[in-house]
Amino acid sequence: MKYGIIGGGPAGLYAAYLLTQAGIDCSLFDHQIPYEKPCGGGITSKAFTEFDVLKDLPTFSKVIHEFRFIAPNNREVKVFCKHPLQIVSRKALSEYMLQKCQRVNVKWISEEVKKIEVKSDIFQVYTHLGRVYTFDFIIGADGAQGISRRFLGAPPFLKNRYSGIGYYIDGLHESEAVIKFYKKRTGYLWVFPRQDHSSVGFFSLAGSFSKELAYNTVKEFLHTYYPMFEINPKRYYSATIPIIWRWSREQIQGRNWALIGDAGGFTDPITGEGIYYAFKSAACLADAILQNEVESYYERCSSIIQELQKSASIFPKFYRTWFTNAMVLMAQKSPFIRKVLVDLILGQQPYTTLKSTLKKNIPLVMRELVGIR
Repeated sequence: MKYGIIGGGPAGLYAAYLLTQAGIDCSLFDHQIPYEKPCGGGITSKAFTEFDVLKDLPTFSKVIHEFRFIAPNNREVKVFCKHPLQIVSRKALSEYMLQKCQRVNVKWISEEVKKIEVKSDIFQVYTHLGRVYTFDFIIGADGAQGISRRFLGAPPFLKNRYSGIGYYIDGLHESEAVIKFYKKRTGYLWVFPRQDHSSVGFFSLAGSFSKELAYNTVKEFLHTYYPMFEINPKRYYSATIPIIWRWSREQIQGRNWALIGDAGGFTDPITGEGIYYAFKSAACLADAILQNEVESYYERCSSIIQELQKSASIFPKFYRTWFTNAMVLMAQKSPFIRKVLVDLILGQQPYTTLKSTLKKNIPLVMRELVGIR
């Protein structure tokens, strides 16, 4: 079997690494790696614990122990992270994973894929150079707006997606990550410090997003909170972040093809976080292939799909103005709520057990809210 991997983001690179290391014949297509992407770049301790390939990555990252959450009414709360967050730019992460892939001799084809056709169960991949490559199995890892979903027949991400723009802010060296919520906006602004700059950006649902809105939101935020810094409009990066409201097998898998990472919709609908899920979906597919049980890929993803499905069910209430205002207010007064909030961000508190965790600790939260020790 010959496997073609379309896309060299974290998911595609990790899948290529795992399969090549195991002796599987696979080729990775990407004409632009390493590249930047508008995300905070936070990688949780959960990811480092689960994926050994990341063990050397902290040398490229900035360690964050504190978050600052700002509500739509501008109330603030600072939350200490028991489990630190490693922040690394997506370009640096791509460079790191590319080096790992080169060490195991991954076949990297630096050509842009223009079309995928299937003839008698054989996939033909056409590139911008006019070359044609044939494969028995295609792995789509080229993002939410890549060609894999379109040519392989998976449902497209139309309104069910975020749009985001991030800016490089040179000289802004914070010791904390900042999340700012806004009135009647489904999304948030972020400040994630990196090694030599900070990533400041904004994302929201596609129907309510525009480049002008993102630019003005970031500009106003910097003017209010960091008046010494300004946007360089030429130093930005944009991307689409997918959302799946109701999961099903056809979203990520068909006859002799499968989708991983953003291409498969593996992102948290509430936070937009996808790095952990990129690695996890790639690992699930690689395991299925190596066990000669590729049809079990969807089932092997069941634990993360349950998490993402639960996040999608919570989503409609989460970004309501009253909720984000109340969340920050309660976090100001309740150490337990602060812990739950940051644990959700860091993947330590599953969405699937969130309700039971909160319900079990109602007496504690009530005592903290009224100031009873």
